[in-house]
Parts: sequence; C-alpha cells; structure tokens
Amino acid sequence: MTAATRDIAADITATIIAKLEAGTTPWQRPWSIIGESGRPLRHEGIAYNGINALWLWATADTYGYQSRYWMTARQARELGGEVRRDARPSFSVYASTFRKAGVPSLLGM
Repeated sequence: MTAATRDIAADITATIIAKLEAGTTPWQRPWSIIGESGRPLRHEGIAYNGINALWLWATADTYGYQSRYWMTARQARELGGEVRRDARPSFSVYASTFRKAGVPSLLGM
C-alpha cells in the first residue's frame, strides 16, 4: 500500500486498540519513568493536539523513546543534530479547513 492510499486513521486506531488490549495506556505515565513526560512537543516547544498527541504517545511507548520532542530530519540538521541511520520515521496528521470557490458558506461569507 502506498503512502497516498494508506488509511492513516485505521493505522492509528489499530495501534491504540492494540495498546489498550495489551493493558497499556500510552497517554498515562507512572511517576517512576525517568526523563521528560507530558504532551509530545514540536521541536520549537509547541504541544501536539488531538490525534497527533495520542499517536505520538503510542509511538514513543512502542519504541521506548524518552524525549517528548518530535522533528523532521531537516529540523534536526538545522538545530545541529543528525538522525541515526536506524531511526524509524513516524507521521503526524495535518488537518485544516478550506472553502471551495463558488460554493456559498452557511455563514453567508
């Protein structure tokens, strides 16, 4: 399945269900975990919202990541870092609104 036809919502749902069935709730962390905890953050410190927060928590739990910061390979290079060769990419979901030209809005705009 290509990235264009991949059902990301189904992937996220399946991952979260598998975590719950295994008795894991990745959005809850015990106080004993060392390192940073809290909502996943973009490289500039802005918190992820919605499904991205759940997805990145589940991904961090699956791979044992300790940092709550997420960034692209380019952002890592710009900050003077590098991505390990064996690093696995993850994705986030971008959602926005748009207005189709020529279709009136329900708000009269």
